[in-house]
Amino acid sequence: MATVAGLALDRQAAPAADSRPLVQMVAISKRFGGVTANDRASFELLPGEVHGLLGENGAGKTSLMNALFGLYHPDEGQIYVRGQRVVLHSPAVAIRLGIGMVHQNFRNIAGLTVAQNIVLGLPTQGLLLYLDEHVQKISELSERYDLGIDPRRPLWQLSAGEQQRVEILKALYRQASILILDEPTSVLTPAEIEGLFLSIEKMTAEGQGVVFISHKLGEVMRICDRITVMRDGKTIATMNKADVGQEDLARLMVGREVVFHVAKPLQAPGASLLQARGLCARNDAGREALSDVSFELRQGEIFGIAGVAGNGQSELVEVLTGLRRITDGEVRFRGERLAGLSPKEVIQRGIAHMPEKTREMGVLPGFSIEENTALKIHDQPPFCRGMFLNWRAIGARADALMRTFDIRAPNRRHKANKLSGGNLNKLVLACELGRDPDLILAVNPTAGLDVGATEYIRRHLVEERSRGKAILLISSDLEEVLALSDAVAVMYQGRLSPCLEAAQVSREEIGLLMAGGHPEAVERDTRSDLAPSGPPHWIERQVIGYHVARPVEALREALSRKVLRALLADRSAWESVLGALGSIALSLLIVGGLIAMMGVSPLRAYQALWRSAFGSWAGIGESLVRTTPLLLTGLAMVVAYRCGIWSIGGEGQLYFGAIGATIAGIVTHDLPAWIHVPLVLLAGFVFGAAYGALPGLMLVHRNANELITTMMLNYLAIFFAGSLITGNGPLRQSGEIKFLPQSIPLAESARLPVILEGTRTHAGILIALAAVILVYLLLWKTVPGYRIRAVGDNPVAARFGGINVPRSIILAMAISGGLAGVAGMSEVAGIQGYLVEDLSAGYGYTGIAVALLGGLHPAGTILTALFFGALGAGATGLQRAVGVPTATTLIIQGLVLFFVLARRAFRAYRKGPG
Repeated sequence: MATVAGLALDRQAAPAADSRPLVQMVAISKRFGGVTANDRASFELLPGEVHGLLGENGAGKTSLMNALFGLYHPDEGQIYVRGQRVVLHSPAVAIRLGIGMVHQNFRNIAGLTVAQNIVLGLPTQGLLLYLDEHVQKISELSERYDLGIDPRRPLWQLSAGEQQRVEILKALYRQASILILDEPTSVLTPAEIEGLFLSIEKMTAEGQGVVFISHKLGEVMRICDRITVMRDGKTIATMNKADVGQEDLARLMVGREVVFHVAKPLQAPGASLLQARGLCARNDAGREALSDVSFELRQGEIFGIAGVAGNGQSELVEVLTGLRRITDGEVRFRGERLAGLSPKEVIQRGIAHMPEKTREMGVLPGFSIEENTALKIHDQPPFCRGMFLNWRAIGARADALMRTFDIRAPNRRHKANKLSGGNLNKLVLACELGRDPDLILAVNPTAGLDVGATEYIRRHLVEERSRGKAILLISSDLEEVLALSDAVAVMYQGRLSPCLEAAQVSREEIGLLMAGGHPEAVERDTRSDLAPSGPPHWIERQVIGYHVARPVEALREALSRKVLRALLADRSAWESVLGALGSIALSLLIVGGLIAMMGVSPLRAYQALWRSAFGSWAGIGESLVRTTPLLLTGLAMVVAYRCGIWSIGGEGQLYFGAIGATIAGIVTHDLPAWIHVPLVLLAGFVFGAAYGALPGLMLVHRNANELITTMMLNYLAIFFAGSLITGNGPLRQSGEIKFLPQSIPLAESARLPVILEGTRTHAGILIALAAVILVYLLLWKTVPGYRIRAVGDNPVAARFGGINVPRSIILAMAISGGLAGVAGMSEVAGIQGYLVEDLSAGYGYTGIAVALLGGLHPAGTILTALFFGALGAGATGLQRAVGVPTATTLIIQGLVLFFVLARRAFRAYRKGPG
């Protein structure tokens, strides 16, 4: 065994059968795509031991324990449980071996009782569940380990600490002798932490082993017997607690010296900036969440609010950020009432927000670092030019923020969901402080972060205080509140305690208040007047070299930069195209096997399919005719799905667009074609957009499920179109043709011209290709498109970022419906010449497959729409030439869609959990 700096290193421990450790993990490696989570990491747990597992965010701690619990299967290495080598294919196997895991995010069902949650998933004898027997055993187990849980209580009535004890009970009830606790104290009060430690001591006294994953070095030093430190996926050191100090552990974790106590210079607060008086508000369930909350925050001051999560802190932050209405009281910022302001207006007033859950509320995980830095400034000059984004200015700012805040990533185009927890928090900090705000709302800013990242975040908050910024610190970490704050208060059951001077209050007093006690308040004093310093030196008030251009000039500039070249250079476009090609190739390979089983050469069959679709001008023309509506409906789905709206309403919107185009082509006569065709096109788009916006409005205002509403609206549109051209329908053609319901023919000037002589190929294909460029420009180059994608990526973060989420949803659905409506227009004005009942060959539904196969990218839809169009055009020729049924092409379509979805699922698996 080697040693470094006097500490024992255990890089590759060999199994020791004689000592019979509970767990041995030897040379474990696990990779997710190109990311190595564990690199030949080793770990050992002895009976009766609490073994601490430390490391920076992304060091591989949780991944290693997930492998022990069967959630991941290691790529390399061996796992031994009680001396026997095991292969843990699933958590069920781990549970049978006596391994339990309490995750940082609880895995409970709020509507069930404690006992029902605990027995969920247990094997039963017969169909009946004898719950009373389980209740009795759970009660005995709770008393045995002093967990204090009533198994009959509904889970939703329990505090966060009690819910965690339910998770521990669940593991113990499954006879776990190896218990993994992942960040177990992150949501507990001081009293609950003491109770947890007492329960752990009782478990280990009976010979059970506990793995304690934490970033809180004080707790690790108190409860653990041995400690293992990980860095970059490797096991750096394993040591006895008696042989090491907190400073040694921190240095091993981050590879450098860490300052534990951030120096906070003495300074007097400035003028009053934020005043809350008698605030009252209700939560989402309609119950009172804030009751008579009053406080004052001054410039150059950190006001800390301590408390266990769920006591009204979230509602208070939402009130201050414009996301929740108050029922009584008032809150003023610089003398102006905040109540009634939108989140965007609050941001514009100079209020920054560092949310509690960074991944869920603070960033757009599917966006790049560059795109994330634009969240709250994308519509402000010089970062936009009219409605067009100025990516050069945004990129320059992103580079500056990455350098200033030490965000470690290859470049600014690195995806946020690939950043470690510490870098993710740095990104949020950079985005907020980069706007030079006057007030900073910091909610649990270091929760779940390692000591290095914690030091960094706290140091920046203190620096902002020194520059005269007001900081409202809301945290469940009592030590953090006391270390950073000038004044403190405690939030308990929606009420705020009297303000206490941080320097004159003890940890015990605050802990008692967090548990609902009422110690005597200490008056807050005023310090000597010290002038706050100026703004951060790195804030650039102007971005030199950029100007605000008029919208027309911006559009001319965007088009002059060769949009096609930019689209082809887009990496995501190429990924979409290559992914589509791979799915198509696999599908053709499998169907080729089926064709061979029919006694037909697959090569001969595919040659017949190709010749029918592309072997003549007539075949090419027919393929393009079928490609046109597929490309337009595919683009429609791209817009909707990029906004996170799972619409299946393309078929109905296509029919409504066809109705609009028919009306415009019938009621307007004697117009030149250069006016009439655009008018018909506009009518198709407007009718489709109106019909597409309808489910968007129902979703926003009535929370109606878009899958159900769009499906029902499909049938309604088809039936409505039929009613217009049958019986006494107002558009029905009278006269000789009575057996075939159809509308009055469109005027010849309203028809789309044929562009390929001898075929049915019309100008609709050109309109569809133009739509590809316009959709690309919309989604990636404009302010409304950025908002649409942001809502689809993370609607919560978009809302906190000041984006009007309902408006973006309605806009996306309207544009989606308009594109599908243009598809209907192309069928009426390009092919039929009138409205008929069976206008569409399911183009609206097939458009879903086109969008998914194209990777939800406009460029990808070109290839996939052409592929599906060629399949439809060549199906008849395939059957006629080699006798293979036309339904074979439907099998190909189904397999292609299957492989697309399988590819997305596999990519999500390789990334691992966020």
